[in-house]
Amino acid sequence: MGDVQLRGNGRKDGQPRRGGLRGALGGMVLLVALALATAACGGGSPPATGGSPAGGAGGAAQGAGTIVDGLYEEPDLLNPTIGANMTYSTLVELTMFPGLFTVDDHGRLIPDLATEVPTVQNGGISKDGLTYTFHLRDAKWSDGQPFTAQDVDFTWRFIMNPKVAPRTTAGFDHIASSKMIDDHTIQFRLKEPFAPFASAWVAPLILPYHVFKDLSPDQYMTAAYNKAPTVTLGPFKFKEWKSGDHITVVANPDFWRGAPKAKEIVFKIIPDQNSLLAAMQSGEVNVYYFAPITQLAQLKAIPGAQVVVHPQLAYESAVLNLRNPILQDVRVRQALEYGLDRDVLVKDVWKGMGTTVAGDQPPGSWAYDPGLKPLPYDPAKANQLLDEAGWKKGADGYRYKNGQQLKLTYSTTAKNPWRAQTEQIAQAQWKQLGVNLQIRNYDATTYFGTILPKGQFDIGEYMYTNAYDPYFGTQVQYATGAPSNFGKYSNAKVDQLLAMQLRTPDQAQRKAIYAQLERILAYEDPPALFYYSPMEIDVSRGIDGYKPGPVLPDTWNSWEWALKTK
Repeated sequence: MGDVQLRGNGRKDGQPRRGGLRGALGGMVLLVALALATAACGGGSPPATGGSPAGGAGGAAQGAGTIVDGLYEEPDLLNPTIGANMTYSTLVELTMFPGLFTVDDHGRLIPDLATEVPTVQNGGISKDGLTYTFHLRDAKWSDGQPFTAQDVDFTWRFIMNPKVAPRTTAGFDHIASSKMIDDHTIQFRLKEPFAPFASAWVAPLILPYHVFKDLSPDQYMTAAYNKAPTVTLGPFKFKEWKSGDHITVVANPDFWRGAPKAKEIVFKIIPDQNSLLAAMQSGEVNVYYFAPITQLAQLKAIPGAQVVVHPQLAYESAVLNLRNPILQDVRVRQALEYGLDRDVLVKDVWKGMGTTVAGDQPPGSWAYDPGLKPLPYDPAKANQLLDEAGWKKGADGYRYKNGQQLKLTYSTTAKNPWRAQTEQIAQAQWKQLGVNLQIRNYDATTYFGTILPKGQFDIGEYMYTNAYDPYFGTQVQYATGAPSNFGKYSNAKVDQLLAMQLRTPDQAQRKAIYAQLERILAYEDPPALFYYSPMEIDVSRGIDGYKPGPVLPDTWNSWEWALKTK
C-alpha cells in the first residue's frame, strides 16, 4: 500500500510487499537470479553486512539519540506474518523481526539469521531441489531466551495453521515436512521443487515459539502480541504504540550484529503528505519514505537533506472487483483500459519519472517483457466494446443497460495528491465513454484493512511492490483464492501457468511461461488496470547510514542509522 507491499513482501501503499503491497521493489532480478542459482547451480553467498556477527553482543555500547521516522500510513498490526501486508507495517517490523535472509541496498539476498544462503554447491539444497537445509546463528530474543530451530519451525506452522489469516502462504505451502536437526539446523522437505523457496524466508518474519506455545490456534489472530510484540529478535525492541500518533522502538543491546547506533526510533504517524513535507522542512522528522514526485523540488531544497531517487520493483495499478457483475464482462474491463491514457498519467501525474506497464512485472524484474505494451489510448475502440457489451448511451451522456446506469466507484488512499489527480483524469476520460465514475477514498488503515479485503469497491488503486521472485506478487494477487486477490479474480489458465513455472529451475523457461501469463493479465482477461512503475523518492535529514534499496522498505538496515554529530 505507500501502499500495499505484500509479502511478496510486496508492499502495498499502501503498497503490499513480500511482494507487498509495495510490498518488494527493484532488485528483484538479482534476488530471483540468486534464488534460482541456489536451486540449480549453487554459488557463493554474499556476505552479511554491517555490525559484528557476534552471536549475541550482550553488553555492547548503547546507541545514542532518537531518530524520528514519518509514517504516511499507520500500520494495522506488527506481527509480520498476518494483517494487510502494508508497506508501512513492514517498515516498522523490519526494525524488530529478522528473517533467515534479508535484501541489501543492491538487491542482493544475504544471510540474516541463517549463516549462509543455501545452494546446491554448499549442500544447502539437494540436487533434486526438494530438500533445503538452513544453518542458524547464535542469537537471543529480547527477553534473553535463545533463538533456535524451534522458532523457525513454529513460524511456518503458524502461517499455515487454518486458524490464521496469513499475509501469504507462498512458499510455505510447498513444505511437505520439517526436521530440526539440532538447535541451529533445520531441514525442509518440499512437495515439489519450488525455485524461490529461500526467498520466502526474507525479513521481517521469525516469530518466538516460547511466546505462542501456550496459546491455542484459536487465540493466534487475537493475541496481544500482534499489536505489541514485546519479544523480538531485531536491532530494536517494541516500546509503545499510541494509535494515531506514534510507535516507538528502542535499541536491543543483544542484537546479534551488536547494539544499533541509535537509542530509539519514533515512527511518527502523519497521514498527510503535505504535512510530512512540512515536518521534514522544519526538522521534526529525520526520515520520509516514499515521497510523492510532486514534492521532489521542495525536498531537494531542504538544507542537509539526502534525497535518493531510484527505480523500484513496484507498479501502480487499480484492481477491478469482479464481484460487480458489470466488471465480470471482460469487454467492459478492456474498454476501461482503452479509454484511459496511461501516458498522461506518467507525464502529468508522475512528471515523466515512470514507465507505463501492461502487466504486473515492472522493469527490473527478470520476468518483465519490454515487448508487452499497454493497450493504446483508443476511445473509439473503448466505445465499440461498450456498445458490444450492450451499454448504450442515453440522453444524459451516460450509458445504460436494462435500465441500469454504467456507474462505478473508484477508491484509493485519501490525502494523496497524485492519486487524487489520477482519479480526476480517469473520471474525465471515462465520462467521455459514458461511464459515471464516483470517487470515494479512505484513510489507509480503513482502505487496506477493510475496503480492499472485504471487496467494498469497484475499482481500487494502490501500489504493489514485488518481492524477491515474480511469483510471490502474481500468486498472492491473481491466483484463485489468494490472500490479496481483492477483486476475486479467477482464471484457470493463470493458475496453471503459475504452477508450471515453479516446477522448472531454468529461468529462461520460466520467463517464457511468464510471457504467456502476462499476456492474459494485460489483454485477454485483465484483473486490474496496470498504470506505471514510478521512481521511488526517499529522504533523510540529520542521520548517517541511510541506504534505501530497491526491494525492502528503507529500515532494512536500521541498526546502522545514527544521528549525525554537529
